[in-house]
Amino acid sequence: MRLPALVLLLVLAIPVPAAASPRDALIVPHATRAAQFRVAQAGTRIVTAGDHGTILLSDDAGAHWRQARRVPQDTTLTALFFADKRRGWTAGHGGVILATQDAGETWQVQKRGGKDDRPVFSLWFETPLHGFAAGAFGLLLETHDGGGTWRARALPAGMEDRHLYQVFGHGKALWVTSEEGRLLHSTNAGRDWRVRATPARGSLWGGLVLRDGSVMVMGLKGQLLLSRNGGERWDTVDTGTERSLTGGIELADGSVLASGLDGAILHARPPFAGARTYTASGRQNLAGLAALPGKRLLLLGGNGLSVVPAPLW
Repeated sequence: MRLPALVLLLVLAIPVPAAASPRDALIVPHATRAAQFRVAQAGTRIVTAGDHGTILLSDDAGAHWRQARRVPQDTTLTALFFADKRRGWTAGHGGVILATQDAGETWQVQKRGGKDDRPVFSLWFETPLHGFAAGAFGLLLETHDGGGTWRARALPAGMEDRHLYQVFGHGKALWVTSEEGRLLHSTNAGRDWRVRATPARGSLWGGLVLRDGSVMVMGLKGQLLLSRNGGERWDTVDTGTERSLTGGIELADGSVLASGLDGAILHARPPFAGARTYTASGRQNLAGLAALPGKRLLLLGGNGLSVVPAPLW
């Protein structure tokens, strides 16, 4: 059974394709209460993106937040990536892709969707010029000029209409999470792609490459998988939960934190034989998280942003 796609992984329903709105995002009071789906670092600045074109900025490690000065779309934003401390991209419903040259203060439209208005769920850039956008129904776009132009990439057989949830990688090795426990894998910065099967059942919604080169993916019903040999073999991490996992980060000590539905916060330590699961106050569905100084966590989800003390692991 194919599950509906993200808005980002609040698991409501896949959005009906629609023309991207031409309206600017509004500057509103209490913007931190708007649903937020992605977080990225622009130098020391924290940037998040979410509902109705709401982009939030913090220059003091999450203590205070303000909206970006201008976002020329009020569509839902479900992808965000910064190549360096000033150059970044965000994307979302209607196939819209925006870019910034000033660390997220102001944004410009690069792509409005047009005939191809499939939602974009993830962005990843190898360099400020070369990157990928992935999304619903087999959407995989590539740019070689920093997003000035985007070209559709053909997918391997059997993946043409699969939802592609997250692009991630390190160096020339790239991965894309998808449905039915499948991944796309490239060893040459996306010039060629192959399908990798995993033991997972159902959708894989997030992934990351650890500092030792291992690959970790996560998704439906608390599934967490680890490969130490480039995807040839996958070990299942016992998470002790069936709450679906939406994404994760590696901490300075080599352990991993993952976010999930129903307020799930999962912590796994090497060698990743198992994990402990905590529950965030309010049990909101979490789309992502980030570690902040002082043993604090930034949580993103349907209720907006919250900064909380980290669980005592």
